[in-house]
Amino acid sequence: MIKRGRKKGANGEQSRALLLFIAADEFARKGYFETKVSTIVHRANLSQPTFYLYFESKEAIFKELVKKFRYELFNLTIQSRLETGLDLNAIPLKITQGLAAIFRFFAENQSLTRIGFFLSQEAEEIKKQLGHK
Repeated sequence: MIKRGRKKGANGEQSRALLLFIAADEFARKGYFETKVSTIVHRANLSQPTFYLYFESKEAIFKELVKKFRYELFNLTIQSRLETGLDLNAIPLKITQGLAAIFRFFAENQSLTRIGFFLSQEAEEIKKQLGHK
């Protein structure tokens, strides 16, 4: 028999993280409107009441994913900025490291990237803030 639902706490944080991970995959593959909470919880082997312990709605989990994408991406771009007074010989390595971190984030978070850059209402705004025209 499969045990459904989990108590809050350490397992609760794992359940929440799992719901976010699976929701990102579902949204990226099916889009917002075709994604169902019932599918997310089924894939996570959790109950719908467990979902609603952590998220008010499908919209709430989607918004959290967009917020997470935006936060992670902008932190990486801030970290990759060149500080003043940097040794000229260090600049190529600093640029390479910064870009590698950003591309690694995209590669490791493909579903989140699809949501943030293409599916969210904020996608164009996010791109503009990154200097995309």
